[in-house]
Amino acid sequence: MTGSFNQRLDDLSFVLERVGVGDVQFHLDREHVHRRDGTSPLGAVTEYGALVELNDFQSMITDIYGSRDRERGVVHAVAWLAEEMGELAQAVRKGSVDEQRHEIGDVLAWLASLGAQLGIDLDDAASRYSSGCPRCGTTPCACR
Repeated sequence: MTGSFNQRLDDLSFVLERVGVGDVQFHLDREHVHRRDGTSPLGAVTEYGALVELNDFQSMITDIYGSRDRERGVVHAVAWLAEEMGELAQAVRKGSVDEQRHEIGDVLAWLASLGAQLGIDLDDAASRYSSGCPRCGTTPCACR
């Protein structure tokens, strides 16, 4: 699905190059989204890159792909997510760290899209882990 990912990256680049917030224009390179002044629109920039809140990421994915994904429907979103999970599994077994990172990003994007189509906010879904293991309530998990 590399070609598809590259097309999405090109679509994102097109949108970010032409849409700004006020007078701030965005730029996309193959590793980061950043403003022309070098700051991140997605959160604090650390040595690991831009930190993104789940709800902001979900909104960004919805803005980029939402209408197309809604046309395809939930069933197709689940199929794409499953396909991406297979590609991630293959990257974990045989791929480089860059390939693994790429596939994790694709899985996150499809999960965000599916959540949006179902009306489920990723922050709400993830909050069940906010107090530790949802089953035993501890961190680390003490379940056996």
